[in-house]
Amino acid sequence: MVLRGERISNDPDLLDNLQAWSESAYETKLLHSNLAFPLLKKLTEVGDAPAKKVFKEEISKRLSSGFIPVMKFLANEGYLNELNLEEGEIAVENLKKIDFSNCNLVLFPVMITRAEKLELLNISNNYISELVSEIGNLKKLKTLSMDGNQISVLPKELGKLEALEYLTLSFNNLKKLPESIGDLKLLTELWLGNNKISVFPPSLGKLQSLEFLDLNENLISSLPTKTKMLQNLKEINLSSNKFKSFPKEICSNIKLVKIFLSDNLIREIPKIISNLKSLKILYLNQNQLINLPSDIGDLKKLEGLELSDNKLKELPNSIKNLNSLKYLYLDNNDLEEFPEFLGDLPSLHYIRLDTAQTQKISTELKQKLKKRDIKIFRIDLG
Repeated sequence: MVLRGERISNDPDLLDNLQAWSESAYETKLLHSNLAFPLLKKLTEVGDAPAKKVFKEEISKRLSSGFIPVMKFLANEGYLNELNLEEGEIAVENLKKIDFSNCNLVLFPVMITRAEKLELLNISNNYISELVSEIGNLKKLKTLSMDGNQISVLPKELGKLEALEYLTLSFNNLKKLPESIGDLKLLTELWLGNNKISVFPPSLGKLQSLEFLDLNENLISSLPTKTKMLQNLKEINLSSNKFKSFPKEICSNIKLVKIFLSDNLIREIPKIISNLKSLKILYLNQNQLINLPSDIGDLKKLEGLELSDNKLKELPNSIKNLNSLKYLYLDNNDLEEFPEFLGDLPSLHYIRLDTAQTQKISTELKQKLKKRDIKIFRIDLG
C-alpha cells in the first residue's frame, strides 16, 4: 500500500489494490487513517473526483466528531484547507469546543466563526498574526485562548462576544486594545502578559465582572483613571512594566487580594494603600523604594510581603500591626537594623534576608525568632 510521501508507482499489485479500493468507493474503514488520508489527498491532487468527494466527506465527518486529538491531527496536517467555507460550516455547526493549539497554523481558520454553538476555542501557540472580524459571530463563546501567537491588532468585533468570560492573549505583539473591549460585560479573567501594550482605552473600567487581570511584561507606566471602577477585581499582575509610582487607581479596588508590582521603577507607596482591606499578597521586589508609609500597617489581612531588591533603609513601626503576615522578604536592601517586633508578629513563619543582613540581627531578635521557630532563609548575594 502507498505510504505517505511516496509517489504512486506502476507496480501491478499496487494498481490492483488501488483498483479494488476504488471499486469499494474508497471505503476508509479498509485502511488505517494514516494511510487512507494521505492516499486520498494524493488521488485528489491527480484529479480523481470520487476520491476528492470521499476525502472531503471524511475530513468533515472527523472534524464534526469533536474528538480533540483527531481535530488537531486534521489541523496539523493541513487537511482543514481542503474544505471550503460552506463545507467547514457544516462540519463545525454543532461543536461546543475546538482546540487547535500547537497546530502550526498561520491563518485563523475562518470556518470556526460559523460554529454558532461554540463555547470554548483554543488556538494558542500557533503563528497567527491576524484575528478575523468574523470572530464576533461566536455569541455563545465563553473561553477564548489565543496566547503564543503573533497578533498585533484586535478587531473591534471582539467586543461582540457577549458571553465571553475568559480571554487570554499573552505572548503576542499587541500594542493596544480596542475600545470595544469594554463591552465584554461577563469577562472575569483577562490575560495580556508579554505584549507591547503601553496604553489602555478608558472602556477598560467597564469590565465590571473582571476578577483577574494580568498585564506583566508590557510597557505600561500608568493606568486609566477608570481602572478604579473594577470593583470586583481580586488579582492584578503589573510586574515588569514602566511604573515610576505605585498606581493609585488600584487603591480603590477594595476586593483586591493579590497585587504583583515586581520589577518596576516605583519609589514610594501612597498612604491610600490602607484602603485595600482585603489584600493578602503584595509583591514590590525589584523597585526603588526608599521607605514605606506607616499606613502599610493597616493591611490587617496581609500574609505575604515581598520587598527584596529595593533601597529600604528602615521598616516602619506599623509593620508590627500586620498580625496575619506569614512571610517577609527583605534581602538586598539598605536596612541597618531589624526591629525586635519582627519576632512578635503572631503569624510569621518565614523571613528572607541576605548574608550581610543576618549579621545585623540583634541577639534579642535571634532568640525570639528561634523560640517561635521562625525560619530565616539566607540569600548569598556574592
